[in-house]
Amino acid sequence: MASQLVSFIPIFSHQTAARNKPPTLYRCSQNHGVSQTQLPKDKNAYKNITIKTLDDSRMNIAQYGFLYNARGGQGTGSLVKVKEDKFNRNAPLRFEFDLRTVHIPSMTSNTAKFIGQFPPMFRVDVVSENIKADIYVESGKVELKYRAKLWVSIGSGYKAPPLTVDMIFTTEELKAALSKGAKGTRLDNNGKCRLVGVTRIDPTDDSFLNSVLGLPSDCITSMNLIISFF
Repeated sequence: MASQLVSFIPIFSHQTAARNKPPTLYRCSQNHGVSQTQLPKDKNAYKNITIKTLDDSRMNIAQYGFLYNARGGQGTGSLVKVKEDKFNRNAPLRFEFDLRTVHIPSMTSNTAKFIGQFPPMFRVDVVSENIKADIYVESGKVELKYRAKLWVSIGSGYKAPPLTVDMIFTTEELKAALSKGAKGTRLDNNGKCRLVGVTRIDPTDDSFLNSVLGLPSDCITSMNLIISFF
């Protein structure tokens, strides 16, 4: 059961942590005024986005799977310039996220279910290190590049060294053999989309953690988002 706990990579969580010391979570709420969830017709109309994570996120690793309720997670990104050239005429809107605005609920027995109830002693906190989103206005395609460290703890007696993960989420179909045709959903007029991603979790120097999680392991993740432009 424990081998599935850490392999899910929920997005949008940030905290500052010392080396090999679990982070302290915090929430950063903001009031951005008028915003809209429809794709902007003018690429210069909006300079920022807010992404909020919803419930019904899913993860599969090996023959196992579980559900994760990420509702309440959020992050804010600012538009950065992407050069258009003859090879990239339909350049996306690219947003880089301020990690101080980023938050996601931890994975606990209250937010995650693995077949039955998520084990109450387990906890996974996420330290976001880099988040970039590409949004293609013409099609509604979304790609999100995400790098983070995952901190696993079992009660108060065990705190593992962090796991480093890199993942590219997309609204398109995953081509990797492991993904078995997993496919997301492009951004609609209500600002909603579903992203899917696949990544590999490498082993650590902690043999116990490697054994519990079955590392190295590949995992497939899907999540629901709502995106607002302002």
